[in-house]
Amino acid sequence: MNQSENLSGRTTFSLPDYRAMLSVTSRRLGFTQAKAFRYSALVGIAGFFDTTNWSAVSIAFGVVAIALYAGAFWIGNRTSKICADHDVGVEQQYLVGEDGVTIREVDSEARYGWSHFDAAFESPTVFALRHGIASVILPLRAFSSNDVSRVRALISTHLTIAPMK
Repeated sequence: MNQSENLSGRTTFSLPDYRAMLSVTSRRLGFTQAKAFRYSALVGIAGFFDTTNWSAVSIAFGVVAIALYAGAFWIGNRTSKICADHDVGVEQQYLVGEDGVTIREVDSEARYGWSHFDAAFESPTVFALRHGIASVILPLRAFSSNDVSRVRALISTHLTIAPMK
């Protein structure tokens, strides 16, 4: 990326930024860890009430409950691995330009071309650019108010921005 053409912002990666990243990741997975645990409990309880004759149905309920329970642990493990690279409290510099997004920390730099992203979301506090089941968070507070609208325009030339729920 040509640095002179980039919009630049700098801020500390915060807990709300981390939560936004988790939200985008969970949206892509389509299933959160909490949902998987709840469904596991519901299926397990339903299977428990059918254990009087240990039919194939009650065994199937038990197998599904165990699979959902194991899936909940997998989702939690996968999500924590995705977000492990982002330490809360670390200052980051964000560069957004025609070629994509660059995020710099003290000892590292990550560059993403626009073709790397498959979706974009906006909340009142962040832009979230999703790639696969991971995401890049651009806190709005990192940019001046004029630059926020310019960042939004740059993103929207490459991706459709959906509201973040």
